[in-house]
Amino acid sequence: MSLKRFFQRRTRRADSALELEDHLQRETNENIERGMSPADARRTAHIKLGNVTNILGDISQQDSLGRLETLWQDLRFGIRMLLKHRGFALVSLLTLAIGIGANTAIFTVVDATLIRPLPYPNANRTVMIWEHRLPDGERQNVTSPATFLNWQHDNTVFDHMAAMFNDSSILSGEVPEQIGTASVSPNFFSILGVNAAIGRVFVPEQDGNANSNRVAVLSFEVWQRRFASNPNVLGTQITLDDKPYTVVGVMPHGFQFFVKQQSFSSKKPEIWTAWTFSPETRASHGRFLQAIGLLRPGVTFAQAQQSMLSLSSRLEAQDPASMKNWSVNLVPLRSQLTGDVAQGLRLLLAAVAMVLLIACANVATLNLARASARRHEIAIRMALGASAKRVVRQVLTESSLLALVGGVAGFGLGYFSLNVLKSIAPANLIPLEALRLDVRVFAFAFAASLLSGLLFGIIPAIDAARTAPREPLQEGATAARTGDSRGLARRILVASEFAIALVLLMGAGLLIRSFQRLIAVDPGFRADHILTAWIQFPNARYQKDEQKNQFFAQLLDSIRAIPDVRSASADGFLPFAGIIAGTGVQVEGRPILPISQQSDVNVSLVEPDFFETLGIPLISGRTFKRSEAFQATNNVVISQSMAQMLWPGENPLGKRVTIYMKRNNKPSTVIGVVGDVKHSGLATAVKPTAYWSYPELGFQFMTLVIRTEGDPRSLIPDLRQTVLRIDKNQPIADVVPMETLLSNSTARTRFATQVMAAFASIAILLAIIGIYGIISYDVEQRTREIGIRMALGAQRARVIHLVLRRGLILAGFGILFGIAASLGLTRLLVSILYETKPHDPATFIAVSAALALIATSAGYLAVRRISSIEPMTVLRRD
Repeated sequence: MSLKRFFQRRTRRADSALELEDHLQRETNENIERGMSPADARRTAHIKLGNVTNILGDISQQDSLGRLETLWQDLRFGIRMLLKHRGFALVSLLTLAIGIGANTAIFTVVDATLIRPLPYPNANRTVMIWEHRLPDGERQNVTSPATFLNWQHDNTVFDHMAAMFNDSSILSGEVPEQIGTASVSPNFFSILGVNAAIGRVFVPEQDGNANSNRVAVLSFEVWQRRFASNPNVLGTQITLDDKPYTVVGVMPHGFQFFVKQQSFSSKKPEIWTAWTFSPETRASHGRFLQAIGLLRPGVTFAQAQQSMLSLSSRLEAQDPASMKNWSVNLVPLRSQLTGDVAQGLRLLLAAVAMVLLIACANVATLNLARASARRHEIAIRMALGASAKRVVRQVLTESSLLALVGGVAGFGLGYFSLNVLKSIAPANLIPLEALRLDVRVFAFAFAASLLSGLLFGIIPAIDAARTAPREPLQEGATAARTGDSRGLARRILVASEFAIALVLLMGAGLLIRSFQRLIAVDPGFRADHILTAWIQFPNARYQKDEQKNQFFAQLLDSIRAIPDVRSASADGFLPFAGIIAGTGVQVEGRPILPISQQSDVNVSLVEPDFFETLGIPLISGRTFKRSEAFQATNNVVISQSMAQMLWPGENPLGKRVTIYMKRNNKPSTVIGVVGDVKHSGLATAVKPTAYWSYPELGFQFMTLVIRTEGDPRSLIPDLRQTVLRIDKNQPIADVVPMETLLSNSTARTRFATQVMAAFASIAILLAIIGIYGIISYDVEQRTREIGIRMALGAQRARVIHLVLRRGLILAGFGILFGIAASLGLTRLLVSILYETKPHDPATFIAVSAALALIATSAGYLAVRRISSIEPMTVLRRD
C-alpha cells in the first residue's frame, strides 16, 4: 500500500460510507416498491448488504499501515491516559528524569575518559615504558639516558621509541611567563601519529643531531595567547630560558600530551623542543626521562612485555652496578592516561545504574498501583475481544512513552548535572574540555530511556495480561487473590529499592569514613598561613652558583621585610607540589655497595629557616644557619625515618653519609634530625629524606615558602613586585597557599565521596517515596477494613501499628538483602579506602540504623491519615 493511499484513508472511508448509504437507500426504496413497510425495507436491505461497520472496518484495514497505525493508536491513547492522570505522570517523569539524568552525566564522563578513541592515530600501538624498581615495588619509575638508549638500540618489538622530559621554562617577552615545556625526541610526534596544523613537527633527520638548530613547536593555545594567532609565526624567534629557538610548527587545536606520573613539572607542556643526547648525557645513569614506544605491527602487548623483560635481564648482566634490582614495565597508553581514574569511574557508573534501577522500581510500583485501579477497564477491553498480547503491547507502549518523555527531561537534567560535575571535579582528574552532550550521549540517553520503559513496564504489563474478564463483576476470592499477587509484586519492588539504596549508602558511608581518616592524617608540617611560589632561573642568566645564592639571599631578606610576613624560606621539592629527587646513600665506615643496591632516600635543597617556616619539628641537633646560605658546608639534616633506617638505636648526630647526587660525591655530616613529612600524599608512607642547604647543588629552581600573619593570598601582589625589583625579567608561577596544595592532594577522594554521597541521597529519597507510596496505598485500599476494625473497638494506635508494621517489614527485608549484597560489593572499594575495611562494622551498623529510621519516619507520615478516618462515615459510604 502506498503512503498516498494511507494519508487519504479518512476521505476514502467517508466516500465508502456515502456509497454504502446510497446503496442501502436504493435497496430500501426497491423493497418499499415491493410492498414492504419502510422499517422492514430498511432492515432487509441491511441484511442483504451485511454489517456496514465490518465493511468499513475491512476497507480501513486495507488502507492502514498495520502495526505502525496500531502503534500510533496506542501512543495517542497513552498520551490521553497520562494527561488524565497528571499526578501519576508528574511523579513518574520526575523520578525517571533524576535516574536518567544522573546516568547521562556520568556516562558523558566515562565516554570521554574510557570509551572515546584517544586523539592520537597510533594510540592502540603506543605504550609507556617505565623502569620497575624491585626493592619497593615502584612500577612506574623514570629511566636514565643510558638505559633508554640501550632499550632503543637492542629492542626487537618497537618500531620507534622516544624520550620525554617535562619542564618549566621562562618564555621571554613584554611580560615574561613561566610556561610548561617538554623536551622530546624528534620522532615523538610521529610515534603518536599527529602532525602540525601549521608548519611541521620535528624531523629526526633535521632536528636529531647535536649540531641541529634549536627549534620549537607551539601549542594552539600559546599561538593564540602569545602570538595573537599570527599566521606568519613560522620562523619566528622565541626565547626560552634566555636561549633562542625557531618556531617550526603549531599543533592542532586541543592537542595535548601529558603524563603526570613521575613528571618533573606539574605543568602541561605548551611548547615542545627537540631533545638531542650530548656525549655527556648518553652515558648518564641518572633517572629523569619518561619513555614512549610504538609497537611493531603484529606484536602484542604481552609479547612486548616479555621481550623487554628479557632485554632488562641482559642489561643487568652487562652492568649490575647500575641495573641490579631494576626491571622494566610497559603500560598501554590509554591505561596510562586514565590511571586509577578508570576504576573509580566504573564504580560511579555502577552506582548511578543502581539509582536508575531504584527509579524504575519506583515507577513500576506506581504502575502496579495504577493497574489495580485500571483492572475494570482492562477486564472490559479483554471481554470485548482484546487479546492478552494486545493489552501487554498497550501497557508497554504507555511505559515506553513515559520513559521517553522522562528521558528528554533527563537529558536536560544531565546537562545541568554535568556542569555541576565540572565545577567540583579536581583539575587533571577527567578531561573537562572533552565533556559535552553529543550524539553518542544522546544515543545513550535514548537507549537508557527505552530500557527503563521495559524495566518498569514489564511487570505491570504481565499483570494486566493476567486480568480475568469476569473480574469486574467479582468482589470475592478471585479478586482478592489477584490483589494479593499485585501486592506481592509491589512489596518485592519496594524491598529491592531499600536493598539497592543500602548498598549505595554503605558505599558512601565507607568513603566518607575513609575520607575523614585521610584528612585527619598529620602531614608532618603546618599548612596554615603559608604561601608558596615556584621560581626558576634561566641557565644563561644565572650560570654561577654565587649568582643564585646571592639572588635567594637578597630575595628572602626582602620578603621577610614585608609587613605581615613572619618568616620566609625556600625548598627544592616542596611537599604535595610534585615529585622529589631520590638517590642512593652510603654510610661512612661500612662496606661500599653498588649504586643499585644502596639504600634509597629522597633529597631536597632548603634555605635557612625552612623547617621553622613550615613547622617541621626539630627532633635533635640543629637546622641550617643563615650563614650556610652562601656556600656548601657538606652538612645535612635528615628525617627521623632516615635516622632509624641508617642508624637504628644510635645517635646519628655527627655521623657521615655519602649522598650520590653530585659529580664529586663527598660524605656529609649529620647536624640535625627533623620530623618525617608526607611528600606525595596523605595516604602514602613517609620516605627517608635528606635535606641539604641550597648551595650544595644550586638548582635552577626553588619553591618559596612564606608564613604570614593573615590571609596568604593578600601577599601575592607584594611578592611579585619584590621579585621584579630584584630581576625585572624573572617571573614567579604556581602562587598558591599551602592549604590549597594539601587540599588538592585529597581532591580525587573528595570528588568520589561527594558524587557517591549524592547518588546515595537520591537513592534514599526514591526509597522514601517508595515506602511512603506503598503504605499510603495500603491505607487507601484498606480504608473499609480499618473503619470496621475501629467500629468494633480497635484503638487507632493499634491500627496504625498494624499498617506500619507491614511497611517496616518490607524495609527490614530490603535492609537485610542490602547488607548481604554490601558484604560482597564493598570489596570493590578496597583500593580507594584509607585505613577503612570494606566490612567496617561501625559503618554497617550506622547505615542500617539510619535507613531503618528513615523508613520508620516515612511510614509514619503515610499512616497519619488513619487518624482522620471516621468509622461511621466509612460504613455509611459502603
